Amino acid sequence: MIALLLTLALQPAAPKVLSATMAGSGCPANQNAEASLDGAKLLVTMPEITAKTGTGVKRSESRANCTVTVTIEHGAGFKVSPEAATVVANGKVEGADAKISLRAHIQGQQATEAAEKVLTGQVSSEEVKLEPKKNFSPCEAKATLVLNYAVFVQEKAPGKSTGQMGVKPLVTTLAWEACK
Repeated sequence: MIALLLTLALQPAAPKVLSATMAGSGCPANQNAEASLDGAKLLVTMPEITAKTGTGVKRSESRANCTVTVTIEHGAGFKVSPEAATVVANGKVEGADAKISLRAHIQGQQATEAAEKVLTGQVSSEEVKLEPKKNFSPCEAKATLVLNYAVFVQEKAPGKSTGQMGVKPLVTTLAWEACK
């Protein structure tokens, strides 16, 4: 006798993105974010944000952050939370660490602790997975997700550190729960 186990993903029938905006000191000027849904995956398209360090680089350039706000309509009976995000990192740092982070929450709720990853040396199109703590929306027909991406290049040896690191969102996996 063969047992067959099927796992069905619990999610609304036809969720859709209503809007996507971006704001923050690290967001490229005069450009917009775009977002789309592919099942439980939220695809965010935006320009790379970059932080750098080295001789002649202003301290303010060592950190870049960009908040993407995405409103999703998903119908009644469900709540949603960002579950994990994959970003692509590019750059090279010497004598410094590059910290990539993501804070993800539902608008109107408190932000969770940042999920972080530290990179050193040279990386080229490296996919980095960040897993913030789940933070579910209320049981309403739509939810607004706030995704704050940041990159910070921190000198280990002041005056001897060089380089830059860029990060670009790739995909955010969403977790869905039925409302009770």
